[in-house]
Amino acid sequence: MTMAFMRALALQSVTDPAAAARVLLGLRLPRSVLWQGLVLMAVLQAVIYALSDLAFAEPNPMRLLFGGPLQFFMIALLGMVLFVYVLRMAGRLFGGQGELDDVLAVMVWLNALRAAAQVAMLVLSLTVPMVAMVLMLVVTFFGLYISMHFINEALRLNSLLRSFFVLLVASLAIGIALSILLSLVGTPMPGANGHV
Repeated sequence: MTMAFMRALALQSVTDPAAAARVLLGLRLPRSVLWQGLVLMAVLQAVIYALSDLAFAEPNPMRLLFGGPLQFFMIALLGMVLFVYVLRMAGRLFGGQGELDDVLAVMVWLNALRAAAQVAMLVLSLTVPMVAMVLMLVVTFFGLYISMHFINEALRLNSLLRSFFVLLVASLAIGIALSILLSLVGTPMPGANGHV
């Protein structure tokens, strides 16, 4: 995939997410490439996390939950991998027929879009914070809309409503699983005494 193709696909993901999802799935990228892409997305998330920590003078409350960048990378990667499998299983419960590679491709691309939006919000937070807050709200709600379309195409659910519930079930399951994991490894919660 060239940079021009990725820019065009990113634009189409905003203007016509269902069509963009079909284009992405039509590439039929090898599974090894998709797994490498997912690892790269976790690396990007860790880099953005580290830059956010350096950019602001006040303590980052996220550090109390996730520790340093390396620990954040490991948690982010674990969460992404689990989400791929849980999303596919939840899709099957709601009548979906998508394959693992389809879900992988969609999750890598959605995380790439998310990373681009996070970089934009980080830059705006340092220059025009009010605009960054507005962008965060837009990204949150429009990101959900885009995700629903991509998941609907990947799992072949034929229903945005079912796609929403699949996304909801998978997100709740991963949230619970990561919360249990963090409590087991002894990561202090905000306000608790302790060092990571």
